[in-house]
Amino acid sequence: MVQRFSIECAQTETTCLLTLSGEIDIVSSPQLITAARQALRYGVHAVSINLSAVTFMDSTGLAALINIQRSVERARGRFVVVCPDGPVRKLFAISGTEYLLGVEPAAA
Repeated sequence: MVQRFSIECAQTETTCLLTLSGEIDIVSSPQLITAARQALRYGVHAVSINLSAVTFMDSTGLAALINIQRSVERARGRFVVVCPDGPVRKLFAISGTEYLLGVEPAAA
């Protein structure tokens, strides 16, 4: 069964936490990029993306995260992806993007 994609944003003047759930694919990944870029336009310097509740992510989701990482880097900010072990985390390992995207295990 397909799980609907959703984004929750918790933002301060300098930080933004985007908590995602459901499936990140060609339909939903533009929403993720838009949310992150909007935070950067408001002056945020640290963007964290929590994928703990994401059930599926394809290559367009991975490309969206790389796109966001580059935008944050250009803004001289900090980018972190929180992702527990599982199928989504495996995508980072297979693609060799764990270090590039600052992927960290889920907080205990």
